[in-house]
Amino acid sequence: MFRHALALVVAIAAFTFPAYGAMERRAASDPKKAIAEGRASLAAAEAAGNKVARLAALRLIALSHDALDDNPGLRDTARIGLALARELGDRPAQVEFITQTALSLFNEGRMPESIREHDSAIALAQEHSLDRELAKAYVAKAHTLIGQERSSEAMEYLLKAHALLEKLGEKLLLSSTLSAVGNSLTKEDATPEQLKRAVGFHQRAMALVDPSNKYELSTIYYNLGVAHAYLKDYAEAYKVLEKCLAIGRELNDPHTVAFVNYRLGSIDLARGNADKALVRFEAALPGFRAAENIQLEFVSQVGRARSLAYLLRRRDSLTALEAAKELAAKLNSPGRDVLYYDVAAEVHAKLGEWDEAYKALRLLRDADQRVAAAGNQKLTQELQARFGSRQRETENELLRMEGKVQEARWWLLLLALGLAAIVVAGLVLYVVRQGRQNRRFAALAMRDDLTGLPNRRSILEFARSQFHGRRSGDAGFVLALIDIDHFKSINDQLGHSVGDEVLKAFAQAGLKALRGEDRIGRFGGEEFVVVMPNLDISGAPVVFERLRKAVHGLKAPGWPEDRALTFSMGATAARDSDPDLDWTIKRADEALYRAKNNGRDRLEVG
Repeated sequence: MFRHALALVVAIAAFTFPAYGAMERRAASDPKKAIAEGRASLAAAEAAGNKVARLAALRLIALSHDALDDNPGLRDTARIGLALARELGDRPAQVEFITQTALSLFNEGRMPESIREHDSAIALAQEHSLDRELAKAYVAKAHTLIGQERSSEAMEYLLKAHALLEKLGEKLLLSSTLSAVGNSLTKEDATPEQLKRAVGFHQRAMALVDPSNKYELSTIYYNLGVAHAYLKDYAEAYKVLEKCLAIGRELNDPHTVAFVNYRLGSIDLARGNADKALVRFEAALPGFRAAENIQLEFVSQVGRARSLAYLLRRRDSLTALEAAKELAAKLNSPGRDVLYYDVAAEVHAKLGEWDEAYKALRLLRDADQRVAAAGNQKLTQELQARFGSRQRETENELLRMEGKVQEARWWLLLLALGLAAIVVAGLVLYVVRQGRQNRRFAALAMRDDLTGLPNRRSILEFARSQFHGRRSGDAGFVLALIDIDHFKSINDQLGHSVGDEVLKAFAQAGLKALRGEDRIGRFGGEEFVVVMPNLDISGAPVVFERLRKAVHGLKAPGWPEDRALTFSMGATAARDSDPDLDWTIKRADEALYRAKNNGRDRLEVG
């Protein structure tokens, strides 16, 4: 009797279970509550042996785990749900669970498997004309492609999804698609115009979201904050991300909190606040580990390594770098290898380990080449697959239309010529990418052979970028020229080899004495230049005294312990009236000349 009553309850529940669009809205608005409801329905359905109701409950649970970025829950539910959907012959549910499996594989860093699952979901949806599921599968694959830095391919899928969703009138899915388009435009080498367009797409997405849908709203806030951060509008980025953080805390969602802490840490590090950045990165790690999100655990460890290096905490920085290396090996992604070796070179250079930094640069170049080769191979495979598909279509048409044999042959010839042209274009793209990567390696290697500091060209490029990037009316840019006192007599009395050791030791002392965002480079001979963004000229004496204290206790092979090394320094702040950096350098040089004429071992401000 109890079993029959339970069966009746389950039957009613199955009949009244929300339509799939409503199910998505429920999962997006309160996924934790939706999981609890789904599990209750699942238990009832299993007790009654109602497989249809059981499948509906599994779909709600999987959608909710996806909204929470809970990878273990998503992976396990998708596996069980897919087996049941295949047993029942439910094609839409199959597409959905295959797509969720692909996203889970992406979170685990298993990229080739993830792409194969996405393609399987898309093919199944196309075969059975499931437009809604096809649009979702397109968006999901675009998400994975963006994560692999293949934004141009991602855009193709997003445009297809957008067209389908507009036709279907799906506001919730259309919102996430618009935000995904914004994400595809948000990348390191994007132009300001592209990033402003990304902001516009995120704002359009936000306009479609019901304010009560907190989870979807927090996702768009996060994406919008990232776009502002790439635009270097850090104040606006911070404001938007703080809203996202508040929602994450309100919903007690550790993964959202982890995402925001990671991004705020990146902004703090870009601003030169390494201590604040370190706190953010370390707050993000537990959330990513709990969600088994190796991708974001990796970038958080990278952020920790950089922050600790800026704070000159050598052992901790190298430990974080080693943890990042182990995660990169698990990800097995050439793109992640590029990021790892790029950061490794920066960390070792910051710690004064020039041999290790140079090794990392060489490995960076190799990783860049692997990225280019993988991209070219992928392009060729896709072109071959497209050609093969079109060729099969043409052959089938020949069988159906015997009277058009000659026309079909012409089509095959044109397709072959088209494929050849596209392959050539792919090879040209590879050559262009290779040239760009070589230029990047050359830029990273623009260091002075003796001291390991940025050489004259490199430090001036940095100075010009900071000079032109400052806001009008902001005096937060100081440039100083330094000349080691009586350096010729050092060479004459102690020898050029000792002079070289003094220059190297001076460079190390300068790196340790400056702030994280400052840059020191060798200007030539015994002359150095220091670039200090976001600093008022009133702070120059403090910098001088820190340098002076570090240099007075300098130790170098062959340098007498009882002899103090001194230097003269001329500093100036950029002015609105300066048409270019050369005018600022000229004032600093004049101030240096006065410092030397006024007795050396002193600072003069110009």
